[in-house]
Amino acid sequence: MATTMTKLLTAADLLRLSGEGVHGELIRGVLYETMPSGYAHSKVAANLTILLGSFIKPRRLGSLATSDLGVWLERDPDTVREPDIAYFSAANIPLDAMDSGYAEVPPDLVVEIVSPSDGRREVSDKARMWLMSRVARS
Repeated sequence: MATTMTKLLTAADLLRLSGEGVHGELIRGVLYETMPSGYAHSKVAANLTILLGSFIKPRRLGSLATSDLGVWLERDPDTVREPDIAYFSAANIPLDAMDSGYAEVPPDLVVEIVSPSDGRREVSDKARMWLMSRVARS
C-alpha cells in the first residue's frame, strides 16, 4: 500500500526512514511500506540462500544478500527495491567490498518468492523492473 505523501522521497530519505523503523521499498519516489512475509516465505528464502551459498561461497564466485538489501534501480525519481535473494558476481562487486548504503549495481541473479497475497500485476511489474534494470545497465 502506498503512503500518502506530498513530495517524492529519495533513496537517502528511505535509508533514514529505515533507521527509524519504517520498512519498505521506494518506487519512483513513492514509499510502499512492506510487512514481514511470514514463516513459509522466510523458510523458502532461507533454504534457497543456503543452497545457493553452498555453491557460490567455496568457489568465491560472488556474494549473496537477502531481503534487507536495497538495490537502487532508478534515479530522479529514485527506485529502491528489495529482492528476496540477490547474487552479485565477484566480477561486478569485489568479495571484500563493504558499503553501508544501497547496492548501486544490479544483481546478476534475483530470486523473488511469490506469496499467496501477491497480486499477479504486482509480481509482473516487479519482474519487469528487475529485467529492465539489467538491460539498461548492460
